[in-house]
Amino acid sequence: MFVAGNFLEAVATVLNVVLRVYSYCVLAVVIISWVAPRATHPAIMFLRSITEPLFYRIRRAIPFLYQSGIDFTPLVVFFGIGLVRMFIVSTLYQAAARLQ
Repeated sequence: MFVAGNFLEAVATVLNVVLRVYSYCVLAVVIISWVAPRATHPAIMFLRSITEPLFYRIRRAIPFLYQSGIDFTPLVVFFGIGLVRMFIVSTLYQAAARLQ
């Protein structure tokens, strides 16, 4: 059973790191949109290419998030990431601890 526990712990750790890195990418996109909204640097275009698909889906599902030139979509993404980290990642860590 310890193998399954170690596997769940590894999955939880990887998921936690991926979510943390993605939240940093969202934060970077938000800051860049304030400073240089039309920047065409390859790094900025990469950050936008990994965040815009999720932003687009959320904007389509909840259209009132973008009003008067202010976009609240990143805020919803931050709350979603926090919810996933608090619920799913912690559940995986607890399940891994019980299996070890």
